[in-house]
Amino acid sequence: MSTIAGFVAMSHSPFATLLPPSGPDEPGGVFLASVERAAEAVRALAPDAIVVIGPDHFHANFYDVMPPFVLGVEEATGFGDYGSTAGKLPVAGELAWDLHAGLSDAGFDVALSYSLTVDHGIVQGYELITGGTDIPLVPLVINTAAPPLPSLRRCAELGAALGDAIRASAWGGTVLLLASGGLSHWLPTNDPRDPSVTGERRDALIHGRSDTRAFAAAREPRVRAMGGNPDARVNARHGQPRAGDQHRQRRPGGAGGHRRPRDQELAHRPRRRALPARLVQLRAGAAVDHRDGDRHLLPGPRAGEGAAMITTVNATSAARRLWLAQAERTPCAPVRDLLPPGDVPAAYQVQLVNVRERVAAGARPAGRKIGLTNPIIQAQLGVDQPDFGVLFDDMNCPTGEPVDIGRLLQPRIEAEIAFILAADLDDRVDPAALEIVDSRVAGWDITITDTVADNASSGLFVLGDRRALGDLDLVACAMTMRRDGATVSTGRGADCLGDPLAAVAWLASTAREYGQPLRAGEIILSGALGPMVPVRPGDAFTATVTGIGSVTARFTDPGAGA
Repeated sequence: MSTIAGFVAMSHSPFATLLPPSGPDEPGGVFLASVERAAEAVRALAPDAIVVIGPDHFHANFYDVMPPFVLGVEEATGFGDYGSTAGKLPVAGELAWDLHAGLSDAGFDVALSYSLTVDHGIVQGYELITGGTDIPLVPLVINTAAPPLPSLRRCAELGAALGDAIRASAWGGTVLLLASGGLSHWLPTNDPRDPSVTGERRDALIHGRSDTRAFAAAREPRVRAMGGNPDARVNARHGQPRAGDQHRQRRPGGAGGHRRPRDQELAHRPRRRALPARLVQLRAGAAVDHRDGDRHLLPGPRAGEGAAMITTVNATSAARRLWLAQAERTPCAPVRDLLPPGDVPAAYQVQLVNVRERVAAGARPAGRKIGLTNPIIQAQLGVDQPDFGVLFDDMNCPTGEPVDIGRLLQPRIEAEIAFILAADLDDRVDPAALEIVDSRVAGWDITITDTVADNASSGLFVLGDRRALGDLDLVACAMTMRRDGATVSTGRGADCLGDPLAAVAWLASTAREYGQPLRAGEIILSGALGPMVPVRPGDAFTATVTGIGSVTARFTDPGAGA
């Protein structure tokens, strides 16, 4: 017989992993401190398995099939939403089958899954309470999002039957029960019968299973954009508190009702030296912290721009076109024909689909790149605003080693100043850098939506020697880039949005709007100082930035030995 070691009931929230509070007095701080106390108790109990009860947020269940209860019996895979762990999770299969049998005997026709996808409603509490994903789990998903819902009485009866089934299991281990739900927010209606649920949203609720990644890409940014705002409403129809809810409203903080800004400590910490005005602006908005940021570099549509969401089909089609161009080494047609004209947030949805695919394939985000900061570059490409994309670890080419030109389709190169973000922005390290931009779109026939969708036309990059630069005036820095000794591009720091720090400040502000504040340790490519130059096989480029140093990139020539 198996024994029940204990019970944990807790909420879950995207912001517990996306934007954890900096201290116990911040919104959510008391909750996470309580979670840690519960985790300590769980460690002392040392359970052999955990039955995790939680909801699904339209990542596994849709209105094509919407069961009230689903039990995972063989495989469980984390979806990876809102910073929760993605990939395979250990399942206590023998216990799971005993629970299914016991619930069936008690009169519950619980759906079973041999391969269950679980989102943060299951995974976040599991990770927070166990400190990882090592203890085998049995996931039990209860439909709490998609009417008609199982009744509270039915759920209570299920709980009693579940306890009996655990104690009757011949598996023989100790079991912890963890239930994760939430009473802290008002969900929008997800009922296809509701007249307000129309068009693309209704179609996604029914047919979203065909491309759950694209559906999530269209939805998650609306949550991310709330960014810790205690007054945010998931459902615009409930913009004002309901009668009787006043006692549940979180006060903005303090007797005067003024909430401390999340970045107060960062923005007002005493400085060791006077900082340039642009750096003060950057410090006030960047929210650099110590967390490992690889699961947080996923851009999405800005707050307030959700009405222009493109269909999941179009997002997927555009992303697929770009993905295949890279995989098949053949540039493709522009993707703007699949997007609303000039809709930059829609283009970021497409970018997000392929960023997620790269992460799922094992690539690790290493930072961000800012593109289109130089007016000459903008004129070269016919665009009029900056953009940004995600840098991955495999884009970083070691200094001194040949750059494999075979990895690129239509490479061009530009010289920049890079930033390696420390925990405090005035401790940053700024090397010279060569960014090897590339386009999956044939002939670089791009508009702003094409390049944003194409991860800001990213390719590879090379960093020079890292050094702390103190009070160096980056605006006045002069750049010269030479190809095989001949000058091919020149510029100054002022040519990068007026100041490279202004470019990073733009990124900090824009990324924060997208729910993605900058993280300590990120590499930031701040944008071109001069015109970009086409790359040919065998080329060698050296860029020198006064006061910073030099960086060199040498490209392979596959035909040199022929």
